[in-house]
Amino acid sequence: MDFRVINCRGCGRLFSKTDKGRLCPECVKALEEKFFQVREYIRENKGASIIEVSRENEVSVEQIKEWIREDRIELDSATDPDFCCMTCGVPIKSGKYCEYCKKKMVNQLSGVYVQKQPTQGEGGVQHNGERMRFLQK
Repeated sequence: MDFRVINCRGCGRLFSKTDKGRLCPECVKALEEKFFQVREYIRENKGASIIEVSRENEVSVEQIKEWIREDRIELDSATDPDFCCMTCGVPIKSGKYCEYCKKKMVNQLSGVYVQKQPTQGEGGVQHNGERMRFLQK
């Protein structure tokens, strides 16, 4: 693990960075509380724009867009030009990929997994095309 002391991107305090985040535990907690506040606001105000949600909840537009890209909240409709599938470019409501491209990726990855599955070889030895050796017991 990487144990470095860094400045929090949110408040500037020093903290020991132990994961990928650049926020101290206090700022992570505060950000999660803001997320739940924003989520509740969106539930109560269907159709609110990103700018309205930002203004009413004192959260940056960029933070709201990050939550949308993380698939934590969703746009009402797939019309925002900032949110398009990273593979095919079709407008999406949340995340980084449209449903079609997600399914295509899963199928491709499943195909790779199936190809790597061990097969039954001579004498009951499991192999997947790589070199084998018998282990002495």
